[in-house]
Amino acid sequence: MAQARKVLIVEDEEIFAENLQTYFHRCGWDARIACNGNAAVIAAGEFRPELILFDYYLPDMNGFQAMDLKGLQSPLSDSPADLPHA
Repeated sequence: MAQARKVLIVEDEEIFAENLQTYFHRCGWDARIACNGNAAVIAAGEFRPELILFDYYLPDMNGFQAMDLKGLQSPLSDSPADLPHA
């Protein structure tokens, strides 16, 4: 059986994070949630997602700052990232 694709959802608003997680689960993805940028760095290292979706407004850093970590030696640097907005 094929392994599910992995997505990390970085969102501090619980209802939005859970809605996105439900959507990805229904599409066959293994979706995990991190509630801030620091948690995203840790989760990316443990989970190794294929895609990371960042909220712009996070409690500890904004989504662009978290995406900047992708250029450093961090677990975020191996995964494509997007900063969707409404």
